Amino acid sequence: MNRKQSQSELRDQYVSFVRTLPGSALDRDRGQEHVTAGCFLFAPDLAQVLLCFHKKGRFWVQLGGHADATDASVASAAFREAREEGGINDIDQAGRAGPA
Repeated sequence: MNRKQSQSELRDQYVSFVRTLPGSALDRDRGQEHVTAGCFLFAPDLAQVLLCFHKKGRFWVQLGGHADATDASVASAAFREAREEGGINDIDQAGRAGPA
C-alpha cells in the first residue's frame, strides 16, 4: 500500500466515524473517540505559521480544540479556537488574517 492509498483509507475511516455518529462525534464525553477542530494560521507571505504549545502534552500544535454547543460547524469551532488561542480576531473565511 502506498502513502496515497493509506491517506485515502484514513480519510474514509474518519468520514465513516463522523457519519455514523453525527453530532456525537464532536462530543468530548465520548472519551478518546471524538473529533476536534483545528486550523493553521499562516503569515500573509506563507513564511511563518502560528503554533500553540499544548501544556498537557508538552508539544507544539496547530490552533484548535473541542467544539462547543454554540459552534454551528467544525469550521466555526476551528475559527473560534484560532481567535481564542491565537489572539487574532480578524480572520476571514479563507483562514487568512484580515487587515491590521
